[in-house]
Amino acid sequence: DHLEGVLFIDRLGPIKRRRLKSMLLKREKRE
Repeated sequence: DHLEGVLFIDRLGPIKRRRLKSMLLKREKRE
């Protein structure tokens, strides 16, 4: 579920969250 993913990312902290967001954005741009 999307909400579970958000909660999981929130637990990682700001720095790792930023890295995950940039990775997800790159993946979206490819498709």
